[in-house]
Amino acid sequence: MRDLGKAGLVRTARGFGGGVRLARPARQVSLRAVIEAMQGPVAIYRCLAKEADCPQAQDCRLRKVYQRAQQAMLRVMERTSLEDLIQEQPTE
Repeated sequence: MRDLGKAGLVRTARGFGGGVRLARPARQVSLRAVIEAMQGPVAIYRCLAKEADCPQAQDCRLRKVYQRAQQAMLRVMERTSLEDLIQEQPTE
């Protein structure tokens, strides 16, 4: 909860009637914001998280594919709100 609070996603209140609440409406909180608040930047492959970890980064042909895939994934996560997740019906 501390990380979510630091990111401005939740507010906490102590005492009777206290608890944890979203700091803004669920439709305004993206899945990406929640994940990054709790875990840090999202990367589908470690070379995208830290370029210095890969000595081949500038010449790697796979890296460009990973970057496009990551951009697409981050767009989906950014466009998916907590409200979307709450309203989504489970599939069987």
